[in-house]
Amino acid sequence: MIAVLFFLILIRFSTGERLPNPNGYDDFVRAGGMVAGKTSAVNFEDATQVATFAAQNSVVLAQVRAGLNKKCLVPVEFKTGWMGRHTREIMALGEAANALKILAREREAAGAIDEAASIWLDEMRLGMEARRGGVIIDYEVGASTEYWSIKHLHQLVSRLDQTHCQNMLRMLKGLASTVPAWSDVKRQERRWKWLGSGWWQSWDGIKKMVDDVFSGPSVESQTPTSDRLRELSAAQGKLMLALARRAFELEQGRPPANDTELVPRYLLRLP
Repeated sequence: MIAVLFFLILIRFSTGERLPNPNGYDDFVRAGGMVAGKTSAVNFEDATQVATFAAQNSVVLAQVRAGLNKKCLVPVEFKTGWMGRHTREIMALGEAANALKILAREREAAGAIDEAASIWLDEMRLGMEARRGGVIIDYEVGASTEYWSIKHLHQLVSRLDQTHCQNMLRMLKGLASTVPAWSDVKRQERRWKWLGSGWWQSWDGIKKMVDDVFSGPSVESQTPTSDRLRELSAAQGKLMLALARRAFELEQGRPPANDTELVPRYLLRLP
C-alpha cells in the first residue's frame, strides 16, 4: 500500500510545465554574472561611483531586456541538490536587479527621468518574470524586487510626460493579467517538496511529510507573507492611480475632481 501510494504521489506531482526555449530566465541569470564590480560597494551618494558603475554595466540592462522579450519560466528540477544550485541563480538575479537600481539612479541624476522610469519598469518586470513557475523562495524574492521598483517608480510619476504615463499605464494593464498566481506557487512548492527535497533521507523529514499528508501543510508553507502580498497589491494600485491622475492632468489641464473621472479612459476600473 505504501509503495502504491508513493507511486501515485510521484505521478501526481511529477507533471510540470515545459520550459520555453530559449528561456528568458537564463538571460536574467547571465545578466547577474556580467555585473562588473559589486553592487553592494557602490555608494549612492557618490555621483562619480554611480556614473562609473553605470558606464561599465550598460550591458547588464541589455541582457535583462533580452530576457524580458522572451517567455520566462524558473527551471525547477525535482531533484535533491537542486536548491543549492538554484540559490546561486537567485543571487545572480539579485545582483542584476541591484545593477538596474544603480543604472536608474544614474539616469535620474543626469535628468533623464523617462529613461530612469523605463529602467525601474524593467526591474519591476524582472521581479515578476523571475518568479514565474518557481517555488516560494522565487516568489518572495521576485515580489520584493517588484515592490521596491514600484515604490521608486511612483516617486518619478510627477515628472513624467503624458506619453510615458499612458505607455506605462498600457503596459501595466497588460501585465496585471499575467501575474503568477499564488495558488500555482504553492502547488509547485508542494510538488518540489515531495520529489526534490530529499525528505525520505531522514526520520525528521519523513515525520514532517506524514504530518503534511494527514494534517495539511503548515501555516509557514502556505504564506510567504500575506502582508507582503497585500503591500505589493496596494503598491501596484497606487502606481496605476498616480499614473492615471498624472495623464489626466496633463491632457485636461486640471487634476481630476475625483478618481471616477479616470474610468474608463485611463483605467478600466479603480484599483
